[in-house]
Amino acid sequence: MTAQGGWGLPEDVVFDGQRLRQVGPDGGHVTFRDPAAEQAAWATFARRLQAQRLRAEAAAGVPSPDCLLMDPNPPAYRAAVDAFLDHARDSVLHGSLTQTYLGVNFFLGWAGLVEAHRPLQGARVYASGCGMAGTVLAYHAFGAAEVVGTEIDDETVQLGRLRTRGLPGVDVRLIDPARPLPFPDGHFDVVESLDVIEHVTELEPYARELGRVLAPGGVAIVGAPNRMYPVEQHTEVRWVPWLPHELGSTVASIGARLPSATAEQRERRAGVADVRTANISWRTIEQVARWMDATPQRLHRRDHPSWPLNPDPAWVEWLSRQPRGANLAPTRQVIGLLTK
Repeated sequence: MTAQGGWGLPEDVVFDGQRLRQVGPDGGHVTFRDPAAEQAAWATFARRLQAQRLRAEAAAGVPSPDCLLMDPNPPAYRAAVDAFLDHARDSVLHGSLTQTYLGVNFFLGWAGLVEAHRPLQGARVYASGCGMAGTVLAYHAFGAAEVVGTEIDDETVQLGRLRTRGLPGVDVRLIDPARPLPFPDGHFDVVESLDVIEHVTELEPYARELGRVLAPGGVAIVGAPNRMYPVEQHTEVRWVPWLPHELGSTVASIGARLPSATAEQRERRAGVADVRTANISWRTIEQVARWMDATPQRLHRRDHPSWPLNPDPAWVEWLSRQPRGANLAPTRQVIGLLTK
């Protein structure tokens, strides 16, 4: 197999079936002179190849393997993440945070799910709350012409920019959540808001802004941890989601101070109040759709081979498909595709 340019490679880079080489002045293939440039080219190529696999396997109706050809992260970004998480090195959450900040397969799965409903090749994509830009990398890998990710924390934005540096059509921006989004009406074909709305204090203006920048005929994927699932998914504390938000945070805080609590339990329970501002159900997604002037469709794992979350039991998914069960089913997440 030979690939050049079209696989997301720079025009002067070719994959000859075994390794990446640069195209020399005489048209011949030469080895890279700059190891950092070779690393960056391999990372882009790996993401693009994985996106191609996801497309093919989704068409065949089989799940995709959780693998990449190589680490998709530039060495400078890995070093920056290590420094960023140094304060949490002894935390029980350090491993999961590291996986979140360095992983990309999870985000490729979501991009593959969107691809099943709206082709991403050439699309303009907005990722709200993009974190360390893993989702930005995923949409770029699927061939989006423009991918803009936003965050409200400057350090997170700087890390996202470091991770995506040099990728064409990619931008990671710092925004003020109290102000309108800095984009024209109807600019984006695809909008993503995953694991964001549970942190938003003023949900209506947030949703209306998503609807404003989404083009007519465009799609949005919106999702969050489900309050009907009995485990708070950011901290893995049981039963908290079934309580009103403030009461659940208070109960968890009291539990953190119990003499019988282990060090891990104390850390997880103490963190509950900091990770969300609201409990989210399918009704919330439907309300977000109304504010966006969009039509919601609930998404289910068994309809999407690239679904990146752990599966729910069969009876739970069955219940979530029933008109009267949609708000009762304890699925891990509620995920909606909203069509403008």
